[in-house]
Order: sequence, then structure tokens, then C-alpha cells
Amino acid sequence: MISNGTKNRLTYRYIYLLIFGCLSLIFVVYYLQFVKPVLSVPKNFGKFRRVTTRKQNSSKNVELLQSNTYRLYPEPEIDENGEIVWQVDLFKPLRKKHGWNATQLKWLLDLLIKNLTDSNRNTNTSDPQTEFNSSRMEEQLLRCKIDLVSSSTDGCDPISLGSFPEKLSSQLALKQTFKENNPVYNLSRMYWQPMSNLNSTELLECSKTSEGRRNLLHDALQRWILFASKHRIWWSLAFGSLIGSMRDGNIVPYDSDMDLFILGSDEQKIRQLATARKNITVGQLNLVTRPGSYCPVNPGERMDCQGAKVQSMRDTCSFCGPLARLFMDYGNYIDLFPINIELHTNSEGFPVNFGYTIEEEEGKTVHEMSSLLPLSRCHMMGLEVPCPNHPGMLLERLYNKNWRIPYYKCNGTNGQWESV
Repeated sequence: MISNGTKNRLTYRYIYLLIFGCLSLIFVVYYLQFVKPVLSVPKNFGKFRRVTTRKQNSSKNVELLQSNTYRLYPEPEIDENGEIVWQVDLFKPLRKKHGWNATQLKWLLDLLIKNLTDSNRNTNTSDPQTEFNSSRMEEQLLRCKIDLVSSSTDGCDPISLGSFPEKLSSQLALKQTFKENNPVYNLSRMYWQPMSNLNSTELLECSKTSEGRRNLLHDALQRWILFASKHRIWWSLAFGSLIGSMRDGNIVPYDSDMDLFILGSDEQKIRQLATARKNITVGQLNLVTRPGSYCPVNPGERMDCQGAKVQSMRDTCSFCGPLARLFMDYGNYIDLFPINIELHTNSEGFPVNFGYTIEEEEGKTVHEMSSLLPLSRCHMMGLEVPCPNHPGMLLERLYNKNWRIPYYKCNGTNGQWESV
């Protein structure tokens, strides 16, 4: 027989187990509301080692600009394969410096997963480096563990923002001449007005960007690829140059320059590397920066190629729109436009938007991060270059859904460009 004392002890044990089970159920239900249910462990989980080699020690990872806007300052690191990877500490600074609680951090994790993981990969690219970067981003986020009681963020930092397409600075095209990379340049079919026979010898081809100008832009881009890799400067094709690359791998035939994105957080580095105006040398790569801040309207702060302050656009150097300009000869240049990675919160302090803004864009639209990262591979005048992850998504936001259709087309009967 079981004594009364033993019965009481068993009864208490069952009660304790019941209470523990109820508390566990409550905890799970509460926790699951912060977990993205569709997120699964990727095939590559556990493949990547933490990037520990820091070439720069950033004192500023994330900065509060306004009551609802934080700006991120990524740093280039070296991964286990010797590739440059851009990373940023985010969770720990927001918790310690800006006082974020566990719920805010959970919202942030969900937002980052939505913007930086496999669900937003560019399905139109077969570039293995883009796939590698997507997997790396996803795994690092899956390591993130946020304690609901202490708000600790074990394994959450740093956040990976990916790297350049693989072997960008060692491609064969960097050793070849403009002629070798661009043996023939005829107008693509898309730039012609509808004709019955595009092979007709009677068609008059419209004027296009001269071979000399294209040669100078090609050579400047060649040198920039190596320069940016050496100094660990993040960049990508932008604006009209991105349109040209997506259309036929070339600059738009009636365009005269090229456009690139850079990170606004690299401004100080680029200014330090800039060519002094007195040292500008024709035939070499010159990197010139604007003297002051971005000027949306004239006159702005400007300085010409002789170093004199001017009130308007006098020469190649007297700009104040882009942050910097690359050129090997006056009048033939590549503009560098800053973009800024930002995190936006609502009125209650919860993160609702993670993306990037373009400095010169009016209204400062916050573009979806998935349209930019991870970088993909595209082509420009025979050179492999980095491009946004979803170029079409970005170009549709910047222009319209018909961005692939040229604004001007060549009339083959009179050899004139005409708007369509």
C-alpha cells in the first residue's frame, strides 16, 4: 500500500509538472510571434566561419540622424577566402547606445531576414558569388539569438552585406585594350525605329558616343576597378549606365558619361584618396571631389580644375552634384553618387523599413535593400562590373516600368534621333 505521505508527494509532483508545462506553452506562444515562420535553415548552414580580420576599426557603426532614422556605416573585412566583405555591427549598438529592448530587436531581426535572405535572391542570375553572399547573409542572421529577459544579442553581430562578384579585379578584360574588349559597336535593334529591313545598306545610322570618348571611359573604368579593390571601396553601376548595361552591355549611345554608386560612409576615405587639382594629369586616372556638400540647386560650393572658386559649371572639376568624378581627360568622366544605408522606425520606436537612400534623389525615397544587395555581376564595354541585385526593381522606381525602352530611337531614313 502507498502511504498518505507518498500520495501527497506524487500529487505535488504532478501539480508542479502541470504548472511547468503551462508556463512552457505560454513562453512558446509568446516567442513564436516574433519568429518568421517561413524561414528554414539553409543548406549551407555552418559552412561559413566568422570574419574576424578587421582592417579598419570603426568608431561609428550606426548613428541616429533623426528621431526615426538611423544611418549604418559598413566596414570592409577580409573573409576566409581572402574576399572583401562589408559588415556592420547593428544589434549591440542599438541595445547599448540607443536603449533598444528585446521586442524592438526581434522586430529588427525579422526586418533584416525579410530584406537580406534567400527569399529575395535574384533568380535571374547564375553568378555563384551572388548565391554565396545570399547564403552568408542568411546564416549570420540565423545565428542571432535574442534573450527576451536580458535583451542580450548573442551571435547577432556583425551583419554581412556581401562582397563583390568573385574575381572582379583579376578578370582578363582588365589587361586588354578597348579595341580587344569592344571589337565592334553597332546600334542595337532596340535603338532603331521600326524598319522593314534592319540589314539594309540604305539605313542611315544616327550619331553615337564617339569611339574616342568610349575609349577614355573604358580605360577609366578599368583603372577604377583596380583602384576600388585596392582601397576597399564599395561601388556599383548606377542610373543611365545601369540602364545601358541591362539593355546591351554598353553605354546609352547618346550618353556622354557614366554613373556609379558608392557608399556615403566612404566619403572621408574618397576625399583622402582624391587627386589635388594642381596634380591633375591627362592620361592618368584622376579622382576629384566636390569642395563642399551636395548642392541640389545652383550655385552651390564649386571649384574649377585650377582650384579657383566658381559659381557655375565651368569645367570638368566645377561640379557639386556627385561626390566625386573620375577622368583621364577633361570632359570624359565617371560620376560617383553616394547612397546611404538607413534603418527607419515608426512613432513607437519599432523598425519598419531597412533600405537605402540616394543622395541626389529628391524626396529621399527609401529603396528596398533587396534591390541592391547582394551585388550581382553585369557588363559594361566588355568589362565585368558589380550591379544591384535586382536592377529592374531599382530602375523602375527611379524612372518607370518602361525603362528598357529608349527615350530616343534612330530614324534610319534621315539618320536623326527622335523621341518616342
